[in-house]
Amino acid sequence: MNIIDPAKVIMIVFLCASFGAAFIPAPCAEPGSIPAVSLRNISDTDVSPKGRAALSLYEKDWKHAETDHFVYHFMDEEKAEIIYLKAEYYYKWVKIFFGVDDDNWKKKSHIFIFSSDENWNAFKDRISFISGAGAFTNGWELYIYPSPYWLAPMKTIAHEISHVIVFRFLEGPIPLFLNEGLAQYASARALAVRFKGNEYKVRKINRIARDEFIDLDEMIYMKKLPENVIAFYDESELLIRHLVLAYGREKFYELALEVSKGRDFKVACEDIYETPFKDINREFENIAISKD
Repeated sequence: MNIIDPAKVIMIVFLCASFGAAFIPAPCAEPGSIPAVSLRNISDTDVSPKGRAALSLYEKDWKHAETDHFVYHFMDEEKAEIIYLKAEYYYKWVKIFFGVDDDNWKKKSHIFIFSSDENWNAFKDRISFISGAGAFTNGWELYIYPSPYWLAPMKTIAHEISHVIVFRFLEGPIPLFLNEGLAQYASARALAVRFKGNEYKVRKINRIARDEFIDLDEMIYMKKLPENVIAFYDESELLIRHLVLAYGREKFYELALEVSKGRDFKVACEDIYETPFKDINREFENIAISKD
């Protein structure tokens, strides 16, 4: 007689529910040339010092375009096209996911799209950015170099754009795990829309090995990425997924909003979910830790 492991049943339900949860269709723009305009005709030219540093480099090479919520600065239209076509698509998904109705702000997110190792590295040197990452965000701004060596450009672009979109709907910075986990979750869900919500068409959802699992009491206060970045990303996303599925996306947005205002994550969880954090932790461990 075969004995069914209850934890495996929970995980199967968890993963299957993930495919249907928050399945929000969104229209996708048609490919075509980017309608570039001069910088002086852009409706929002308010950028940070980093943005001004970017535009002052190779000044004559920059082209500019805008859509409802984004301003695009690019040199190579081919590298910029996928970002131009997808940014509003991802924006609509996150807006509906958060349940936000009023987003009539005048300020737009600026996306700076670099075209080569040369200009990307020159910009990083200019602002003393020493990371080897191919993209980073600065509040409402995204700086990105779509390297030809990226193995998963669509997923990477979706993840990075999700960072600046999520920031628009919050009141301030959020903890590292919440920032990365939410970008992972939002980008995967948005990409899965084209497959009717089936994330198996986008990627595999992994549970965490026991020896790589980070206790939530430690993870929620981490200020920098650990050595095992992949496990950290996977666990952060699994936590977001668990909270959305177990308590609803409306309450999750309330949680993210409160934390972005500076409230302690653990305290906010217990208040909004009306559940002791130790119980949330135990529920999550049962789902997230691999039993192999």
